[in-house]
This record gives sequence, structure tokens and C-alpha cells, in this order.
Amino acid sequence: MPYSQHKVSEELAQSIIDKAQCGDILLIRTEGELTTSFQPSYWTHSLVCLNNKHAIEAKITGVRVSDLMYVLARCDDAKLIRPTLKIDTDKLIDYALSQTGKGYDFSFDDDGKFYCHELTESCLRASSQIVFN
Repeated sequence: MPYSQHKVSEELAQSIIDKAQCGDILLIRTEGELTTSFQPSYWTHSLVCLNNKHAIEAKITGVRVSDLMYVLARCDDAKLIRPTLKIDTDKLIDYALSQTGKGYDFSFDDDGKFYCHELTESCLRASSQIVFN
């Protein structure tokens, strides 16, 4: 399938929005995007929910806060995941918002910029006791 068909139904989108909480991870797949062609995972983009209306994400234009309904209306599949760890939601929101405006990490290294999964990990690391090796 070369281009997105925007297959996420309004019912699925609303169900995700109704359940979303600060610290949840939203995984999405959108056909026709560059990442879909080389991403080894089925899920090609991740966002961290700030509440049930907004999430933080890293796109090629940089780190930004996005409207969940807008994101869900433009993708082909979506899954909401709730991490099983204690998240300090105030720390998560403060950290996430402090990252807005940072550039996209096209080189996928540790340079103060982010690609989507890197931002997701960074937000979880900053707001919980999780340890990544």
C-alpha cells in the first residue's frame, strides 16, 4: 500500500482518547511515510501522552505537542500502551515541554535532538525509576 488510507476509525480514535493518560505511549503506523519503508518494527512512530488530548512527539520538523485526534485521524493503525512503572506525571510534563522546539535527530545519535522512539524513552527515563541498558 503506497499511501495512507487513514484507516483508524473514529470509534477506535475516540476509544484511545477516552483511555489515554499522562505517561501512556501511543504507537502508530502510517503507510506511505519514509519510515514505513525502513523501520524494522510494524509500529513506525511513537508519542507520549501528556493527557487525553495531547501528546509529545518528534517529527522531522522537530519536537512538538500534538493533538491526539489529529494524529489518530491521519494514521492507518494505532495502539495505546500503559507502562507498568510508576511515572511522576508532573516531571514527565515538565520534561516533555522543555524538549519542544528541539530538532529532529536525523543522525540517530546522542546530540540533544530526538527521533520519536528516543524522545519516548527520554520522557520515561526522566519521569520514572526505569533503567535502560
